[in-house]
Amino acid sequence: MQKEEKITDNLNHDNYRFMVTNPIEAILIHDFEGNIVDVNQITSEITGYSKDELLQMKIFDMDLNLKTKYHEEIWSELKQEKPLSIDYGQLNHRDGKIVEIVTNNCLLKDDDQDLIFSAIFDISHHVQMGNLLKESDAKYKSLFELNPDYTVFINPEGQILDVNNVALKIWVTTWSILKD
Repeated sequence: MQKEEKITDNLNHDNYRFMVTNPIEAILIHDFEGNIVDVNQITSEITGYSKDELLQMKIFDMDLNLKTKYHEEIWSELKQEKPLSIDYGQLNHRDGKIVEIVTNNCLLKDDDQDLIFSAIFDISHHVQMGNLLKESDAKYKSLFELNPDYTVFINPEGQILDVNNVALKIWVTTWSILKD
């Protein structure tokens, strides 16, 4: 019977190790005092810290939201085994840059203690692209609206997609009338 229990223990450990080392997102496991107890390689990549450095840190050292949020309330919900919904946040990278993240946290029950299991997705590129799109849209809008010439965008089917104020004044109409 002991041999069977030992195999089960090894299988559980192997499954745990596989789960932590193979996902495409960063995995960070810490205790309720904030001590980091395990990470995967992707966590090192998005934070700029080695695994050994991370294991010497507390989550508060790099999670900017935990410095400003009332984390005890969030962690209290986890202790009650309530899964957290996706949470947007920011990590402080080793080089000082801000890493935009989405995290999903859950309670990980260990024999010795309860831990917080965090799956972390780096969304910095998406946030940057969204900001560039907003900037581009604002430039387009101002160029379009401030253009002193009559400007109309029409699709290949002849449907009017947009007109500037000069065109509206010439046509003596409004956009709401035109689009209907």
